Amino acid sequence: MDSMQALYTTIQILIRDLKDAWQHIEKLEAEKQNLNNTIVQYQEAAANNPQTNELNLELDSLRGNQITVVEILVGEYPTYLENLKECWRNGRKIEAVKRMRAFTGAGLKESKLACDELWNRWSKDYYSEDNHFSEKTNKLEQSKF
Repeated sequence: MDSMQALYTTIQILIRDLKDAWQHIEKLEAEKQNLNNTIVQYQEAAANNPQTNELNLELDSLRGNQITVVEILVGEYPTYLENLKECWRNGRKIEAVKRMRAFTGAGLKESKLACDELWNRWSKDYYSEDNHFSEKTNKLEQSKF
């Protein structure tokens, strides 16, 4: 009987230890899920933050991952292009030239010419999409004569 009692006691201890271990595992799983949720929230917040994009672009250029002006002009890098378009929307041409230089490592003249090209392209798109603004302007000018 003593051996049976010892075996029974040992099994009870093992069961108790297994329950404790299982509860600990469940706590760890819950903490892991909370951490994953927090990471997702931070990633979403960072993705929606314009400063994050600017920092990533600056880091890319510091790491030597510079791209060419032509690659930006043909739209191979939409993040960079959108960053420059934001400057265009806000009328910050000098800022756009600075960013173009940071992205590409190009000189001032080349960056300014590239930004001028983008400005012209976007302005044409803007006015052609804006309720046929250019047609209205042409009709107005013709009516003066």
